[in-house]
Amino acid sequence: MERDFKVIKEWYSDLGVLYEMIKSLKGRELALIVPKWASEEERKRTNRMNRAHSVQNLTGVFNCIRWFQDETPYNLYYSIASYKSGVPYKDFKDPKKNESWKTQHHNNMTGYDFFLDIDSPSHAFLPMAYDDAFQIKKLFDYEGVPYELRFSGCGFHFIIPAKYWAKMDLDPRRLPNIYTVFKQIASKLSEEFTEFIDTGIYDSRRVCKLPYSLALYEDTTPLVCYPFVDDDDFKNFDFRDMRCTNLKGKLKGRGLHIFNEYGKVDGLIRWCGW
Repeated sequence: MERDFKVIKEWYSDLGVLYEMIKSLKGRELALIVPKWASEEERKRTNRMNRAHSVQNLTGVFNCIRWFQDETPYNLYYSIASYKSGVPYKDFKDPKKNESWKTQHHNNMTGYDFFLDIDSPSHAFLPMAYDDAFQIKKLFDYEGVPYELRFSGCGFHFIIPAKYWAKMDLDPRRLPNIYTVFKQIASKLSEEFTEFIDTGIYDSRRVCKLPYSLALYEDTTPLVCYPFVDDDDFKNFDFRDMRCTNLKGKLKGRGLHIFNEYGKVDGLIRWCGW
């Protein structure tokens, strides 16, 4: 990775970018995770269970962890689960303060999105991952399935928000639950379309790359986790355009987009053979 922290700091100092990220963080956990390719010392700085429901909260977290002073290569994630009042405020002097909340977190959930991760092994395989995402998008559009679609930095994310699903058990200790059901759907899609789908991500504390954040890699400059806002946006995708230097100042007010917003998940459920 090109460790140009001036570029990274400029990105996360842009109010337009911060406001776009906040739209996905309300009621959810913010996690700052150091990638596996970083040094052992840096990986120890991974920081979960942060609350950031406003730009002030978000920049406050950045300051508390001394992100830019220590030049830590963080990737930003948010929880697939949403919580009634969000995660508790964090005491940075006592990071274990909320351990009991973690064991009972499912009792505070208001929803859990379906998250499909098409995870390319490297940027060299991105054209294949794109083709896989294209085929799954065709299926979802044909069946009228509502979804968000995003570039993840090295693959693609489909999100079907919780509001489109019938109520399912959120307690990970009971079977079956929402996590086992979603894993079955992902496994069926993997069998039909691509081995790039990660079927091992279905648990109650799963996190996903934060839209409009930067994906940091060892072998390329920072790339924007980019939500597609219409069909043409996706059809014209070129990952080289996702470099933060190309998108600087162009994302203010862009928001997120639900394809087939007034659709249902019934078609996907039928397609799975249920």
